[in-house]
Amino acid sequence: MFGSMLGGGGDMQGHVREISTRLKADAGLTDEQVAQVLETMKEYLVEQFPMMQGMVENMLGKGK
Repeated sequence: MFGSMLGGGGDMQGHVREISTRLKADAGLTDEQVAQVLETMKEYLVEQFPMMQGMVENMLGKGK
């Protein structure tokens, strides 16, 4: 599901790198801010869609 939403393919870490690059370039975020955005997104997605926790962790990492 997320793979197709983010451009297809199975290289989720590549997609996360692209999102990180865009957040830094387009929003002027630092690496630390990008990490916090991704962690917040991960926590929200797991909270709202607990059945997708494995997929979210695959894409965004296990986090804290």
